[in-house]
Amino acid sequence: MGLFKFFWILFLSVVLVSCNVTSNSEKSPKYEFIKVSEINSEYGKPGSALNCFVENGYLYISCERGGVKIYDISDTKEPKILSSIDEQIDYVIDVFVNDNYLYVADAQKGLLIFDITQKDFPKLVKTLNLNGSVQDIHLKDSYAFVCAGNGGLYILDISEVSQAKVISNFTSLENALSIAIFENYAYVADDTKLKIIDITTKSAPKLKGELSAELHIENVFVEGNYLYVVDNLAGSSKLKVYDLNDPINLVLKATYSASQISKGLYVSRNYAFLSKGYDGVDVLDISDINNIKRIAEIVTSDLMYGLFFKDSELFVACDLFGVKIFDITENITYLSTAQVGEEPESIFVDGSKVYLALGKQGLLIVEKDENIFKRIKKFNIEGGNFVDIFPQNNFIYVADLFNGLRIIDISDPNTPFEVGKYQVEGDIRALKILDNHAFISAGGRGILVVDISNSRLPSLVKELRVNGIATCLDIQNKYLYVGSDFHGLEIYDISEPTSPRLLGKYNEGGQVTDLKVSDNFAYIAYYKNELHIVDVSNPKLPKKLAVYTATQEGYKKLGVYGKLLIAADSDELQILIFDSKNFKKIGGLKLEGIKAFRIVEDYAYVCSNSRSILNLYKIIQK
Repeated sequence: MGLFKFFWILFLSVVLVSCNVTSNSEKSPKYEFIKVSEINSEYGKPGSALNCFVENGYLYISCERGGVKIYDISDTKEPKILSSIDEQIDYVIDVFVNDNYLYVADAQKGLLIFDITQKDFPKLVKTLNLNGSVQDIHLKDSYAFVCAGNGGLYILDISEVSQAKVISNFTSLENALSIAIFENYAYVADDTKLKIIDITTKSAPKLKGELSAELHIENVFVEGNYLYVVDNLAGSSKLKVYDLNDPINLVLKATYSASQISKGLYVSRNYAFLSKGYDGVDVLDISDINNIKRIAEIVTSDLMYGLFFKDSELFVACDLFGVKIFDITENITYLSTAQVGEEPESIFVDGSKVYLALGKQGLLIVEKDENIFKRIKKFNIEGGNFVDIFPQNNFIYVADLFNGLRIIDISDPNTPFEVGKYQVEGDIRALKILDNHAFISAGGRGILVVDISNSRLPSLVKELRVNGIATCLDIQNKYLYVGSDFHGLEIYDISEPTSPRLLGKYNEGGQVTDLKVSDNFAYIAYYKNELHIVDVSNPKLPKKLAVYTATQEGYKKLGVYGKLLIAADSDELQILIFDSKNFKKIGGLKLEGIKAFRIVEDYAYVCSNSRSILNLYKIIQK
C-alpha cells in the first residue's frame, strides 16, 4: 500500500442506521474511544508511525526512519516490545504480513522480506532493489505487486519467498502510488491518471486503458464489483465509484465529496472509510451505491495515518505520537435530524412525541416515527418566552421566562391551546411536576409550589425561600433537589408539597448550572469547570464522592443513562462513568453549539443552537 493508504479491517459491532431526514442530513457525530494503551514509536531510531498491521496477536508498525517495531499485543493494555528492525531499513512506508513473512516497503531500498517465525528475532531473507520509491504492496496468490513511484509497477514471484524474483516491470507510469486488483486487471493510482493494466500474463503486463484525474489520484481500492478511487483536489477530495462489470470500460456510478484532502481509503462491505489527517475519518454508507451517505465521523486529536481494526480494538498510527490502541466501549450512532428553525431552550420526550421550548418562538411538537422526525405543530403566545417544559397526561406545562406558568392542552397535538396560567413576577428558569403540583424556580422569590389539580385555575400553595437564586431543579422519590448560584445544592422533603422541609445542604463549588439525581447520587455541574458526584442516600448528610475537572468552560447540561452520566458543554456530549473513586470519560460526540439534550432509553435527543436543529442519536453499548 502507498504512503497514505491504510490497512484497515473494521469489525462493526454496532449498526450504523441511516435514515431519510427532514433536512440537514449531513450532520453527524464524531466517534470517540477509550484509550487502552499507547506505544511510542521512538524505540530504536526516531520516526513517525505511518502505518500498522495486526496479525495473530502481534502488532507491526512502520515508523519511517525508525524501521519496523513488532509488539506482542495478546494483552492490549500492556503491549510488549519484541523487536525493532532498524539496521537493515532506511525509510519504511508500509508493511504487510503473510504467513510467517513480513513484507516491508522501503522507499529507498526497495522490497525487504523478513522471516518472522521468531518475532523477537526477525531474519532478513530477501532484498529486492527496485528502481523508484516503493509505496504500496499487494499480495495475490503467489505474486507480489509493488508500486514504486516513478519506477513503475513491479510483479514478483514469491512462491519461494527466499528466492523471490522480479518477473516484470511495467514502466509506462509516471508515479505509481497505489494498486488494487480485480480478476486479471490491476488498477494503479498514477498521480494524475488511473491506469488499467492487464496482468493475465504476469511476465508481460499490458496497458488497457486510463482515466484522467481532476487533480491527483492517491488511493484505489476494490470491493466486490466496484472500484473506489480517491481524487484529491485543492483542499478537498472526491471518492469516485466505478462499476467493474466491464473491467476496461469503467462506468462511473457515484461520487462523494469530502471537505478535506483524503489521506487514506478502506472499503468493507457496506461501508467506506475516508481518512482526512487531523480532520477525522468519514464513515460512508455505500449499501446503495447510487446514494452514498455520510453517517458518522471517527476522530482522534492526532494526525492520523494508518489504521487497523481487529476484535473491537482500533490501532491508530499517529505520526510522531506512535500507535494508540483504543477499545470501543460506548458509541453514539447518528440516526436522524430535524430542522427546528429557532434556537431551542429545552427539550422533553414523551413516548413518540418530542416537545421543544423555543424561547420567544414558543413551543414546537415533533413526532418520531421509525427514527424519522415529523414536525406536527408550532404553538406560540405573543409576548411569551418559553424556557422549560414538562408534559403530563394531556397537558404540557411551560415555564415562561417573564410570565410564569402556562398550561397548554395537547390532547390533540395538531391543535394545542392554552387552558390556564399562573402569573409570576420574576425570572422563571426551571420547572418540575410531581403529581398535582408544579415546582417553579422564580428568581429571588425562590421556589413556587403551584397546585395544578385544576388546570384552568392553578393556585399558589407555597412560596419556598432558598439560599440564592435557584437555577435548576430535580425531583426523585418525594425529594426536591435545588441547585442555585453560589449556594450549591439544597435537598427538601416534598412528601407534603404544601409544606416542604429542608433536609440537607451541599455547597462545595460555585454557581450550579445543572444537576441530575439518580440511584442515590446527585451529579452537580458548576459554572467554571467542575463536576461533583454526591452521595444523597442520606439526604440529611450529603457526602462528596468525587470531583471531575471538565472542559475550560464547564458543563451546561447533564443527563443520566443507566450507570453513565452524559454531560454537555457547548461543543461536545461526553459519556462519563464513575468507578467508586473517579470519573472517567469513555466516549462522546462532537456537535457544535449544544443547547439542550434529553436521554430517553437508548436515545439521545440533542438540540443544537448553532444551526437550530434537533439531532437523534442511538447510544450503543458494547
